[in-house]
Amino acid sequence: MITEALRAAFENIRAHRLRSALTMIGILMGTAAIIAVLSTLAGLNKAIKERFESLGGDVLTLVGVNRDGRRAQIGSNDMEMLRFDVSGVTMVAANMYVPERQSYRGRETNDAVNAITADFGRGHGIYVDAGRDITGADDRERRKVVVVGPAIIESLQLPSNPIGEFIQIGSHWFEIIGV
Repeated sequence: MITEALRAAFENIRAHRLRSALTMIGILMGTAAIIAVLSTLAGLNKAIKERFESLGGDVLTLVGVNRDGRRAQIGSNDMEMLRFDVSGVTMVAANMYVPERQSYRGRETNDAVNAITADFGRGHGIYVDAGRDITGADDRERRKVVVVGPAIIESLQLPSNPIGEFIQIGSHWFEIIGV
């Protein structure tokens, strides 16, 4: 019975060679197309996942906006509410651009300055190379401390180890605690 079915199938294939060849080509092309689409989607998913992980896979950025669309400040009370009242939140960090000039011993620059809180670096995978990072105690006690990057070190011609030096940002003086 099975042999008769196979014999009939092969006879039908031989009798209709062109139709059989086109059918096999169609099946092969369809299979190849499905494999290509699935491979592309897998690659895109991997790339998107890596991109989010590089941002900090568990990092959420909030920007305060009023009802009329203007920016509003997110205060320390708001941050504490997020930290303690929202389940799953392990750290909350602030980042604010500060458009102030920086100076050191008569040299000035206008490099980008961001005011951050203690959890910012850890939450974004940014760590200091020398010295220490900003701590929760620095935040709570509102210490005027700063971590500087290579651009400010170069622009202000700071010493090779600037930790312990003071720079002026706007009208305030800050101690350099990390690089």
